[in-house]
Amino acid sequence: MKKALAAALLFLFGCAAAFPLKSDDFYLSWDLRGEHIPLFGFQPKESSLPADAKPVAGIVSHHLLAGQLIDQWFRTLAGCREVDRFFMLSPRHWDLGSGPYSLTDADWHTASGIVSSDRDMISDLATELGVEIDPEVFVTEHGIGTFMPFIARYFPHATVVAIAYPGEPPVNMPMAEKLWAVMKRALFEKRANGTDKNFLLISTDFAHHGDLETVMKKDQRTRRFLDDPKSDTWIFGGCDNRPGMYILGKMADMLTRPRISVLYHSNSFALSGKDPQDITSYFFAYLYEASDEDSCSGPSGR
Repeated sequence: MKKALAAALLFLFGCAAAFPLKSDDFYLSWDLRGEHIPLFGFQPKESSLPADAKPVAGIVSHHLLAGQLIDQWFRTLAGCREVDRFFMLSPRHWDLGSGPYSLTDADWHTASGIVSSDRDMISDLATELGVEIDPEVFVTEHGIGTFMPFIARYFPHATVVAIAYPGEPPVNMPMAEKLWAVMKRALFEKRANGTDKNFLLISTDFAHHGDLETVMKKDQRTRRFLDDPKSDTWIFGGCDNRPGMYILGKMADMLTRPRISVLYHSNSFALSGKDPQDITSYFFAYLYEASDEDSCSGPSGR
């Protein structure tokens, strides 16, 4: 059944690679398939990163509706640090994978160039996670594919390590804990001479399927995590990538003064003016180590 669904999605989304996608094939990005970023009015920033901040991880929406904010998020990141390798954690929207985790070693072709997978790292992670390379999942996975044109534009030499998994609650805690144990080694212990140029990207949208009042109430709960990021508060992050919130909280624990700076907080109704009863909210944010001076600036980098 999942193979049939994947084949149907492949046809609908117009990917150039034939199904099943082989590991030496590539994905054709949305910007080469005739899709465009929707344009909308001015969106004010909520806060700016301190001048000396070097984010180690971040949260970014995977809805192309928010493409202008995605672009600003990547542009801001490129202005404050280099990234050689993006570790990208996404919910598995179509749940096409046969195991708890899906990884791919295929590349993405975009209008700005090719974004290559780090095949050695992916092979290592797949072995440690006990899964096979599963490239078919990513043919239609917008939780990963949405970002590739932005990576190609702002980080043309970076490679990617894409991992997808079930993201909705209830959280499979053994799955999330195993993923963190493997991610921690990959981010901080392996290839020690290059770990400072790794970056953890959490692909997620937040409150779903509510009116503005409902969405704002849910986002206020999420603020309890964003204002005080740690493994004790990740549970308040209401989104479609709950394991990603857990891992971000664990990563915050590794910092002496963890701080999350929210670049933008918006929602689908604010951007499109449509569907006021079916709103999805977005936070665009960075996790970084606060300096002594910045540690007095208040929650969420505000």
